[in-house]
Amino acid sequence: MLHNILIADNPSGCAQDYERFFTQQGYGVFVASSLKEARDLLIKQDFSVALISENLVDSLNSPYLRDMKKNRGTCKFVLMSYSFDADLFVKAVDGLFHDCLAHPSSLSVLEEAVSNLIHLEDRVFK
Repeated sequence: MLHNILIADNPSGCAQDYERFFTQQGYGVFVASSLKEARDLLIKQDFSVALISENLVDSLNSPYLRDMKKNRGTCKFVLMSYSFDADLFVKAVDGLFHDCLAHPSSLSVLEEAVSNLIHLEDRVFK
């Protein structure tokens, strides 16, 4: 079964590297450069995992994030952080994000985390 991954990151982020890597691993990959674009893709397409850069999350109460939460289906959301911040993680898992990962130095580490999430039963943090 082909699993689709949504990567939401600003244009200067890691999206191109992630897109190339996950495509080579056999995933369907969609890239968004804004939360609005990510929300629109999420409404049109089913995703197993959405990797969302902290650079796009200016407010966890963003209307786009609320829309994404309502329309996520079985998609597991991961907040990608450039610097681990425990306070940000606590906010992140408050209903929308399933996990928070520091941008890994190895793409294979990221792929393992994504694979584990895909095969994990859906959890909801409230």
